[in-house]
Amino acid sequence: REEEEGRNLLHFLRGRGRVSSRDIGRHLKWSGSLDDVKEKWGGVKGLVNGLGLEVEEGEDNEFFVDTGGWDKLTVQELKAELKIRGLKVSGVKSELISRLESSTVASFPQPSAPLAPQSPPPPPTLAP
Repeated sequence: REEEEGRNLLHFLRGRGRVSSRDIGRHLKWSGSLDDVKEKWGGVKGLVNGLGLEVEEGEDNEFFVDTGGWDKLTVQELKAELKIRGLKVSGVKSELISRLESSTVASFPQPSAPLAPQSPPPPPTLAP
């Protein structure tokens, strides 16, 4: 399970550049592994340090991790990310990055649009 948490976090961070500890915590909460991370690693910072990632201290106990953006990855790595997402893998590096950036969905589920009130179904009709 610990390896899974590390892979989950590394996959989340990949290509995002500078990410705050709050965003990492939200991602872990959304993925259902925040409680495990707190228990096994002592929190988000423990997991980040355990993965050997460099941390930049911020204010109010917040910190940042910078893994670099998509441009830091090789073409082969970019193609692997595209394949994972089921996207076209051909093209030059700038096209691959553009495709990844335009397809990257928010890290967290977005609230769905409010449902419009539904009118009651029409009364059943009797066949003659």
